[in-house]
Amino acid sequence: MFLFLRGVVFFKGSLGLSRVSQRTFNKVAEATLAFLNERFPEPLSGREVAAELARDNEFVGRVLIFLREKGLVQQVYKSPTGKDYLRWTKWALTPATKAKFESL
Repeated sequence: MFLFLRGVVFFKGSLGLSRVSQRTFNKVAEATLAFLNERFPEPLSGREVAAELARDNEFVGRVLIFLREKGLVQQVYKSPTGKDYLRWTKWALTPATKAKFESL
């Protein structure tokens, strides 16, 4: 599959996210955990985390999903008043991760 735009042919995948090294990815993941720890127990949207880290939303979303798979963060689907978040998900540290931060 390709896209022809202004005389340039883009092949599938070339319009995707830029590549980052595993080292950079891990540094951003650490910074994400530190920011969520600072604001604990307030759940934050991916947009808020991206603005703090000066990264794009899609990249921060990948980092947050990676951290969720590792069991370090959790998605929050409801507000403190019990209403569902309909347009976005918010993220917070898991209690186990917060306990690890406190023990440091």
